[in-house]
Amino acid sequence: MSWVEVALKKGAMVTVEGFGLPYANAIHPAHEWLRNPASADIVGGKTLLDILQQEQFTFIVSEPHPQLENKMDVASLPASFDYGYGNIHSWDMERYMQQLSEIKGGQIEDSWSYSTDDSHVASVTQSIVQDIMWLHRDCLEMDKVKRSAYFVQKPTTLEQSTRYYVIVFMGKGFFEHFEKAWARLCKDFPLSLVIHNGDCTETWKARIREYPEALEALNDHPLAAKEDELVLENHVTLKWDLQLQEVERKVDAVCQFLPTAAPTNVVRDENPEESKPGSYDEKVRPSDLLAMSLHRDLMRGDGFWKTMVASASRIQQLDQGMAQMGINNQSKLMRLETLTSVNLLRGSDEWIDALMTEALEVDRTRFRRYLSNCPLGLGLITAGPGFGKTTAVALATLGMAASVGRVLGSGPTHVAVNNLCARIDVVTCRVTEKHNAGKQPSDRCRRTLVVRGFKLNDEVAAFKKLLENPTLGDDAAPTATWGLKSKWKLHLSASFWLLVCLGSDIRQLHEDDSEKLQGLHKTWTARSDLARLRDRVSGKITWEQYANGETIDKVVLEKLVQQIVESADILCTLPSLAHTESMLYSWKLNARGVAIDEAGNISRADLYSVWSNTLRPCLLAGDEKQLAPVVMTLFDEEDGNYVNRFGPDGLISPLEFIKGMGWPIYRLHTQLRLARGQFELCRNSVYKDVACTYGPGTDVELPSHRLGHTLEEFIRVKFPEVKPLKPDGKQGTLSPLFVDCRNSFSRVDPVTHSRKNWDQIKVAFNFLADFVKTKQVDPADILIITPYSAMADAIGSFCQKQEYEVLKGMRSPYTVNAIQGQEADMVVAITATTRGIGAGFTSDERRLNVMLSRHKCALIIFSDIDTVDYKGKGKGKAERVMLPTGEVSFQKARMLKDVHKSLVDAGRVAVVECRPNKRKGEGKAKDEATKYAKYASGTE
Repeated sequence: MSWVEVALKKGAMVTVEGFGLPYANAIHPAHEWLRNPASADIVGGKTLLDILQQEQFTFIVSEPHPQLENKMDVASLPASFDYGYGNIHSWDMERYMQQLSEIKGGQIEDSWSYSTDDSHVASVTQSIVQDIMWLHRDCLEMDKVKRSAYFVQKPTTLEQSTRYYVIVFMGKGFFEHFEKAWARLCKDFPLSLVIHNGDCTETWKARIREYPEALEALNDHPLAAKEDELVLENHVTLKWDLQLQEVERKVDAVCQFLPTAAPTNVVRDENPEESKPGSYDEKVRPSDLLAMSLHRDLMRGDGFWKTMVASASRIQQLDQGMAQMGINNQSKLMRLETLTSVNLLRGSDEWIDALMTEALEVDRTRFRRYLSNCPLGLGLITAGPGFGKTTAVALATLGMAASVGRVLGSGPTHVAVNNLCARIDVVTCRVTEKHNAGKQPSDRCRRTLVVRGFKLNDEVAAFKKLLENPTLGDDAAPTATWGLKSKWKLHLSASFWLLVCLGSDIRQLHEDDSEKLQGLHKTWTARSDLARLRDRVSGKITWEQYANGETIDKVVLEKLVQQIVESADILCTLPSLAHTESMLYSWKLNARGVAIDEAGNISRADLYSVWSNTLRPCLLAGDEKQLAPVVMTLFDEEDGNYVNRFGPDGLISPLEFIKGMGWPIYRLHTQLRLARGQFELCRNSVYKDVACTYGPGTDVELPSHRLGHTLEEFIRVKFPEVKPLKPDGKQGTLSPLFVDCRNSFSRVDPVTHSRKNWDQIKVAFNFLADFVKTKQVDPADILIITPYSAMADAIGSFCQKQEYEVLKGMRSPYTVNAIQGQEADMVVAITATTRGIGAGFTSDERRLNVMLSRHKCALIIFSDIDTVDYKGKGKGKAERVMLPTGEVSFQKARMLKDVHKSLVDAGRVAVVECRPNKRKGEGKAKDEATKYAKYASGTE
């Protein structure tokens, strides 16, 4: 044992990690010490703050004196840590390219707290920048070479302009040198073909075509092994759009958390015209300084010591800030003794009671208590799939809107934002109906107006199409290059509410609808210049009659759309659109709160872009065990150095980061969607440490789960060797089925690494066609999920075949990355994986968790049971996997092994022998892929 005394030098200060974090454990003595560090007596009249602010400390250490003396030598202590990327982090391509070439090394471990704002901003910005700069460098190198090209006219339809297939000779070694870059470019980024004719150039939009050997138009144009065997007079260069403006947006959002940054939104009832984002100056109010300081503390993750126990130079500013916020600072030992708490559930008791009826009865008291006391106005909602997270965050968002004002809702994907928006609308309608039952008009409350925000141009284009054909629905979405539809959806869009206000039968204007919406309807009804538009929308005149007369001007239509958006109580949109679309950006600046669904999948930069830096009330809902933020270069190396040294930091979502610091969380414990027995694959592999139960809605005898029984009846006849279902005590269960497609063959694209397995698709479609025909099942209740986009395209082509006409009406297939947040009664997973090519994407636990939890009562997996060695003990070498997004990961497929073993042990595996389709075996798949790669690069 050793006695150690530590004395601070003059001017030295103590810093305490984790100080001020919310704490609640009433039966523990530390409860009062931590909640009231400046006033709660610990011993001898000393408070926690007294102890921490001493200038001399004494420790008893269990270590011999000589060794400890060496360790405690001040001269041997390391210097303050620095990442080595300087203290300037704003967007600068030249600086980034210089850092890319000069600063190299190993990968830096993920950080769950940062000691300084500079290290926080450096880590998060570099995780973004390093994920793309290497690709920018490779694109610049590709662009230097003019390449020979051969044009073949493509057969066109009446709707298409003249198009060409272009065969470009890439040169020897191209695909070897640019293998990683090419695979990612083909998946994610728009391409232009620059055609050179002397000093003149012409730019055409282009895209890479996978599996070109399947194109009949190229049958008469075989490739040559060497360039001199082709007569190619055309020369082209490839220009990729890396969408760097999106990267810049994210970097700018993170830089908001530097101490020199100005407030980036209109806060605390300021006039919007007087508080637009700008440079840091004396106009920033002390109350803003306090909020921003707390926000920086929060996102560093190391506690609130720097703000709550401020240095002398900041005391006056922070005291003024607290006074403006109504905080009486009586203690001179601390600038802020406790974190402020925000009530996100203000309103009449009757309305709150109606709101809480949407939660399970067992959760209502707990949920109400949580929302009524959110430290700093920050609430976290989490649970596994099927537990009702989106409904919970919808309830909380409505409570927030009633408490603080307009709320901006967002998420990582269009699907997530669509789901959040739709759920809020459903809940506000139900809650308002319950509250207003039997009430007089003067006592009725109003529905919250929730609007789904899209691009203004998309809204205008879609609305015009709907005027011509009101039945189009989502098909009114504008079409971009290559026939790709925009992500615009009709439901709750500005166009939707515009139609409602103009008299469409898409939805009747209700007496309880928002007063602002009612006001727009009244104003527009009185406008004579909109009379013909109203007549067309209401169906009083035909499209031909409307088109042959005076029609609405585009500028007027844009104004109507903007008025809808401005009237919203809750606006739901993507972080990128909230920045680039002026009407959405203006709304974001004035929002009073923020709500994020699927917050386990959103990046910290995207959250910062939406949330800003003034600590607006915020709700985060999600599951960190499902899809994580995308980092493409997590494990990529060049010459022994990591491409993205900060990749692990980029993988940490804001939900996971804030949860990791010990923030109070509202966790849901009741499974609501998946029928009893259907959650077990995920529960036993991913959620072993979470206490949860099946809710009453999961009873397999309910009519909503009838499809599961119908499928089981069909399985009993088609695969009698499959064991019947086992009850869970007295409760019935439903269980997934694994169809082992034995000897199926998977084709791996040598460039994009995408996979196709026609055998597994055929087995699945034969099964589904027989099932639907025999049992008279509605195909619309069936959803197919697959890991790879190439598989989704192949499945889509199967749907067009005459022999599968019975499946018409089945939803389009989804990839796992696009399916999170969606569900279906019956899900069919076709993996395209085999023993010969490995587990691929399915080795990723988070993605596999998503794929196996999208159903309600029926799940069938078509795959190869021997893809992994499920009989082993879980040990084994991690496999390098290129995921569907282009990300590279190393996985041991532990969950996949658990899933296979569980289904084999339960006897829930059926075997179907696949024909080899004239191939000699799966073992040659990799050899074939290698040969194809050599051929494509001109080395064979």
